Order: sequence, then C-alpha cells, then structure tokens
Amino acid sequence: MKLTILLIFFSISAWCQNCSMIKVEIDKFDSSITKTSPISNPCIFLKKIKKNGDTLVYLRLTALGRSLTVDAQGLIILFANGTRIEHPELKIKTKVSEGSEWKYIAFLRLSAGEITQLMNSPITDYRIYIYDTVVAKNDGATNVNLLKCIMTD
Repeated sequence: MKLTILLIFFSISAWCQNCSMIKVEIDKFDSSITKTSPISNPCIFLKKIKKNGDTLVYLRLTALGRSLTVDAQGLIILFANGTRIEHPELKIKTKVSEGSEWKYIAFLRLSAGEITQLMNSPITDYRIYIYDTVVAKNDGATNVNLLKCIMTD
C-alpha cells in the first residue's frame, strides 16, 4: 500500500515537473497563445491557440547525419505499441550542426489522430529521410507527458 502511494506521488510529481518546463508566450499583436516544450529536446511540441479559438499543434523532430543531403523528404515515427506515423512527402530542413555533422529537421502540423497517438504511446524510434534515431525509454515517456501538458488548457 505504501509503495503504491509512493509510486503515485512520484508519477504526479514527475508530471508536474514536466509541465513546469512548458514555455507559454502571449503575442502582443494578435493575442495568440503559444506553448512550447523545451527546445533542448530533439522532440519539440508547439501549440498555438489563435484569438478566434483555432488550435494548431506542431511536432519538430531532429536527427543528425554525417553527410549533406539537400531536398531530403520523408518522416517515419515508430511507437512502443507497434503503431507508426508516416509522412513520406514531408520536406526536411537541413542545417549545419556542431562538428562534422548535419542536422535534419522534420516539422509538421499534427492531426487530431496523430496527437492522440502521440499521447497514448511513447515514440521509440524515428527516421528523418535516411537518418534513424532511437529514443531512450525515459525520453519517450517524457515526450508523452510534455505533449499532455501542452494539450491542457
């Protein structure tokens, strides 16, 4: 019994800590609200609430590669529950990274179904163009919690 209560306490505490990491900004020109997960994470969620109530949710994933590729496209996300999200036509942005690597960035607007999928199962791996990234188990759970924090009003 004590162990169960302790685990619940730590789960709630971890969730609250993740929510405190969310950055909230209000645009002084159009009063839109933007919530962003930490930009130090290779997986970033962004939610924009417009003045008229429309809500847009975006996902930004980053992968590193050793060779320069221009005009790259394609994103595949794998989940712990065996499902996947695929965007084969998604254009990939390329930037110089530290050292001799290149940074490949996938940025997409999420559908309601994709948001649900991301909130229900952690990402285990993703491929941006040909560059694969394995997501640590703890990071996958953190990403789920960050998205849940962003989606709360």
